Amino acid sequence: MMEYARIEAAVSAYEKTATPFDLMRLRLFSALWGIMARTEARSADAAKAFADAVDAEELRADAAQGIPFMANHPIPVDGESLADVVELLVSCVADAKVYQADVNTALTSLNIRQLIYVSDLDLASVDPERYLNSLVEAMRGFGIDGATITILTGLVSLGLRALLEPAADALMTAVGAQAVADAASRNCPVCGGRPSLAVLAERKHPQSSGRRLACLQCGTTWSWDRFACPHCGNGDFTTLGYRTLKGDEAHRVDYCKECGNYIRTAIIPTEFHPVSIDVEDCMMAQLDAFAAEGAQTSTPPAASASTRGA
Repeated sequence: MMEYARIEAAVSAYEKTATPFDLMRLRLFSALWGIMARTEARSADAAKAFADAVDAEELRADAAQGIPFMANHPIPVDGESLADVVELLVSCVADAKVYQADVNTALTSLNIRQLIYVSDLDLASVDPERYLNSLVEAMRGFGIDGATITILTGLVSLGLRALLEPAADALMTAVGAQAVADAASRNCPVCGGRPSLAVLAERKHPQSSGRRLACLQCGTTWSWDRFACPHCGNGDFTTLGYRTLKGDEAHRVDYCKECGNYIRTAIIPTEFHPVSIDVEDCMMAQLDAFAAEGAQTSTPPAASASTRGA
């Protein structure tokens, strides 16, 4: 579940050091995360009931075979609920006036409900990433301009996560963290999406447990070897490395020369620091452009709302 109190604490921790641009983004996304958190809270009981009806042994078998839980146990996505939350998110962005007037007009003039109803909601229940890709194609078919498509896709992604995360969290609880760790899955064990970022605790940190990967489409996090590429599994340290932006030692790009991929990584300092994968994602949005400058990198990680342009 999205812990909004943790998000607020993490945002507060960055307020003294963040750039004006990052602060603007944090404040916008804080409002969006608040909408999502309230949506998730309303479906918590239904999510638990859904997970209770699933055989935990079947989930463990899926994990062992590398099959995302949603492939065999689709999380129901109600079109009306998705349209409701996306409309709230669109209104929030429009009210913030972070985009030019013509972009705001384009966003608010769209018939969100119609777009959601004509989309393949069954696919959203099984494979969110493919669903979003199909939605992009549908919007192109409607003649919606590219900038609006990019922003709206990010907001639909957030809205969809608000509906998926309570059940995703309940499924992870049912299967147990150890079973997921033993499976050593590179992709999200719940929805199958590629990891959007990693969180690495310093060795002396009291909560240090190696590296955790995060899927920002369903909110799932899972353990991964701190010395292996999360894309290909390569553990040869001579072909692994990282790059940091000058003046920011808390965030870096971990890259693999073997497969040419990279992942943005947040470093948890030794002293207490509230960590939110959403806040870290927002603070690391610029690292994708930074990574593209390096000859070692080629393929970006899974997109998130912050990197899609919301």
